[in-house]
Amino acid sequence: MGSEQQRLLARWMMRLMRSWGWKAEEQRFAVKTPVVSGKEKTLEERTGRNVVAWRSGPDDCAFLIVGHYDSKFFPAGSRFVGANDGGSSTALMLELARLWIHPVHALIPKQKSAGTWFDCDVVFVFFDGEEAFLPEWTDGEKLFGVRDNLYGSRDFVNRLPRSGQSVVWQKKPIRLLLNIDMVGHKKQNLFITEGSDPLISDQLIALRGNVQLRKVPLSVEDDHIPFMRMGVPFVHMIDWTNLQEWHTPQDNLDIVSAERIAALIEVMMKFSERKRP
Repeated sequence: MGSEQQRLLARWMMRLMRSWGWKAEEQRFAVKTPVVSGKEKTLEERTGRNVVAWRSGPDDCAFLIVGHYDSKFFPAGSRFVGANDGGSSTALMLELARLWIHPVHALIPKQKSAGTWFDCDVVFVFFDGEEAFLPEWTDGEKLFGVRDNLYGSRDFVNRLPRSGQSVVWQKKPIRLLLNIDMVGHKKQNLFITEGSDPLISDQLIALRGNVQLRKVPLSVEDDHIPFMRMGVPFVHMIDWTNLQEWHTPQDNLDIVSAERIAALIEVMMKFSERKRP
């Protein structure tokens, strides 16, 4: 977050989504991130960029698909690609957006609702700043008394208004948030984590085909957390077993499978056509 490469990537994604017919905008936010250099402890100002793309639907609801596109910060001289952790969910969301504008799938506003997730406003949010700048997730709170993670999702949620008991996106209540992370490993083994909506989770598992997808009693902090605290229904999907390359230089394209990502896209496309509860 805050790098020149990240700025260029955000601009490229926004232009790409617009070229496919999505409305898209870049939401910038300013934050102070912790830095430890030797015995020095300081806060450094950075600019984050969430990329938001959407299309309107006929129903009074919003369906958000989210993931982070930043990668873990390492000191100068280190090479970290983040192909699975950040890259795979970003690639999946972009490909899903591309497929949904194809005439075969016809993601265009209907005149008459069919009551599916497709009929809500469909919103993609590519979050910046999910990763911690310090080595460990909780180091910011221990060393600085500040939260050093989830910068983009926290800023996004802070901008959302309430209407009655609902959190709303452009005046429509958010009925479901689907948060995906680390989904592209060649040995893909996906968890639906604790707190996820049980009915929606069961529907996704029923559609899984050959995708390894199951519910587990495991809580993993990710970009769904700020939404959960606001009471937004969510499903959090993550591979929390293939961690040998996680946050190492080995998290590169060699460990990522396009076929595994495509299989999960198929599940999500089928789910979007299901009737909402």
